Amino acid sequence: MSIAVEPAGGPIRAARPEDIGATTVLGVSPSLKPAPTSGGRSAAFSLLSFALKALEGARVDVALLNLRDVPLPFFDGRLPTQRDDEGLQVALRCVERAGGLFIAVPAYWSGVSGVFKNFIDTLCGPAYDLPDPVTTVFTGKPVALLVVGADEASAEAGAREAPRIVESAGARVVSVPVSVANPRRGFADAPELSRRLILLGGELAYAVHGEQP
Repeated sequence: MSIAVEPAGGPIRAARPEDIGATTVLGVSPSLKPAPTSGGRSAAFSLLSFALKALEGARVDVALLNLRDVPLPFFDGRLPTQRDDEGLQVALRCVERAGGLFIAVPAYWSGVSGVFKNFIDTLCGPAYDLPDPVTTVFTGKPVALLVVGADEASAEAGAREAPRIVESAGARVVSVPVSVANPRRGFADAPELSRRLILLGGELAYAVHGEQP
């Protein structure tokens, strides 16, 4: 895989609920790539890391919830508070405490990935069992979305679906998602992609802090 945009510096601080506060921008990586026995890396994770590093350089408090390190169970129709799963409870508390979310959404086969959808489902529970108006851990949270598609159709579909999904959970999408198609071809205009990611991060930081970093 050719990645023309690279995160600079060391790794982003791993999210721990006790370290997350109302001014923290929480990056969420639902990509499980690479598999334990394979090489390579995840384009979605790399681009998210770049965006978070840019925010960190602007003195924004950032943390990373990587679902490769904090695995979630499959959604089974229960509310998150009804499940005794360590990974789920860590993710729930991190999202609940964060001021805003920067989510990298992989998209395959003309839609968002199952891991991303499972992240929303397990943290929100079954919508038909919730009182009206619906309140979830995402309610009122400003969210920035990066969509990385395996191809043009997947990127376009993911850019349409991801905002609707998080908005249905009560989140507030701060801007049009940054969408990238088929990163295996490399990025023809890496500076423009970098600029778009930095601007999107800035809009999210403004929504969290009330001032431009």
